[in-house]
Amino acid sequence: MDNSIYRDETPMTGDYILNDIGTIAEAIRHKKHGVDTRDAMAQSLEKMGLLAMQGIKDPNSVARQAYDMAMSTQQENRTGFIENKNRIDKLTTATNVDVSKEMLDARVGAGSQGGFTYDNLGNAIRGQINLLSEQLDLSKLTRTVTIVANESGKYISASGNVASASGFSISKEISLLAGETLYVQASGYLTNIAIVAKKENSSYVSLIKSIDSVNRKYSYQAREDVTVVISYNEQYEHSAFITSSLFDEITLKSDRLAPNLKVDWIHGNFVSGKGNYSSSDSFKVSMPIKLQRGDVLNFTAKGYLTNVALIALFNPEENTYTPVLVSEDSNQRQYSFEILQNGLYVISTDVNTEYSPIFVTKSKEENLADISMFSSIGVIGDSYASGELAFDENYVDHYEISWGQILGRKNGINVTNFSKGGLTTQTWLTNEHGLSLLNSSPKCDLYILALGINDYSRGKEAYLGTTSDISTQSDTFYGNYSKIINAIKSKAPDSKIIISTIAYKSDLTDKYNDAIKKLATHFNIPVIDQQTEPFFSSDYYLNHMQGGHPTGPVYSGMAKAMQNLIEQSMSDNLSYFETFKK
Repeated sequence: MDNSIYRDETPMTGDYILNDIGTIAEAIRHKKHGVDTRDAMAQSLEKMGLLAMQGIKDPNSVARQAYDMAMSTQQENRTGFIENKNRIDKLTTATNVDVSKEMLDARVGAGSQGGFTYDNLGNAIRGQINLLSEQLDLSKLTRTVTIVANESGKYISASGNVASASGFSISKEISLLAGETLYVQASGYLTNIAIVAKKENSSYVSLIKSIDSVNRKYSYQAREDVTVVISYNEQYEHSAFITSSLFDEITLKSDRLAPNLKVDWIHGNFVSGKGNYSSSDSFKVSMPIKLQRGDVLNFTAKGYLTNVALIALFNPEENTYTPVLVSEDSNQRQYSFEILQNGLYVISTDVNTEYSPIFVTKSKEENLADISMFSSIGVIGDSYASGELAFDENYVDHYEISWGQILGRKNGINVTNFSKGGLTTQTWLTNEHGLSLLNSSPKCDLYILALGINDYSRGKEAYLGTTSDISTQSDTFYGNYSKIINAIKSKAPDSKIIISTIAYKSDLTDKYNDAIKKLATHFNIPVIDQQTEPFFSSDYYLNHMQGGHPTGPVYSGMAKAMQNLIEQSMSDNLSYFETFKK
């Protein structure tokens, strides 16, 4: 590169600025005179190069969109901002201009600063960038919420029920827009209170549960427009405010990137490097995040020496934490960590960690197992496995669009539906689409068990039974599911079996899913957990139902999701599937 461009009389073109800014900065540092000024100029140019990369010079950049939206409510600052923004733009797009003149012009402040002239270029750039940063901070809008009691002597329980207790109150409804974050200072009682609950018609869904009886800060970020209420102990401080950060919706552009994770935080706690759930006003811990093996979690965090588990695997059954990434020092760092096990994870970090999107990428390592290993598959299930459509209160099975048949057509596999709308583990044993069809049909290479939705919705907890019912084969969920598994093993002893959990999450489905996992352990068969597959918690799945049932496009998505889960299960349980065709 020709160093003549550093002479005052030589114009700098836009190409030099954008393509060789690092070289320019280094050369400026090595000139003979004015060490301080040259270093300031070099730092400024490097900072401007970084800003250019981030899109400040682009009129349609994220920063300007955020600014313009924020300034719509603060018009009096708009003129000064634009003047400074345009002035900085000139430095990053200095094409066909005399740079010495442009640098002199950059020292003159915009009108909003009273025409102040900086003493050198470095201070000019730093000062105007600082002003730009301060004004961009206005894009994070905050509004205070007054917590007004709507029902005194009551609260929303962790399971979403309205309960009575002296000293507690349920607030009036609060409306949140998608992307807004509600911060709450409140006291609950042990883990029994839904600090924040979503209003759904006349019932509630718990969003943020209390973790103890201490007065502390909680935060909830809305995934969609939602109406919530706050439950709190009236005897202790209770307050709330809402922020709307326009930067929350930024998603880095890459075909391997998922949208930013919407993370809810509990302030005043963290998971220690030894896996203990600890208290400290200097830290915050996220609510559990569902991640799959192969996900790469990208985030910024700050620990303290080697004492903070930046990422920990959460076991909800035992309420324990297993650290998987521990801080090395007390510095803020960017992390990219690959998840090796499906499960729920929490992030711990310093409360003052600067804003940074948390997003998930996929590992480059692809799943090596392929469902096409099987020539035939049998799907045992209910309406969600039979392709049932529910239009105009008419419930009709459409097997041709069931996820099993779509999966079969895609992979050249013959699929048989041992399923029908409304079946339970009990009625499957007597229905013509259940046991009798199984016994009269050719053997399948693989059987997928996907019952349970109607069992929990009709039989409730009373039908669940206990693990002892497996051996006695009682008329319970445990007992009847064991009858089905035994029937398959008797029909096709060399075939493979996979049992699936229920995608819908509630306290009751958690108990049914726990039973499914215990059945899998008892019979030594793999289990696939639908709640670990992002599709089953996506807007595409949850909000495109009809009459409580999937529509055609949703069934097609289920086919992809179930194939992912099945193939992942094949990889995770190699010893089980290695004996296929033995």
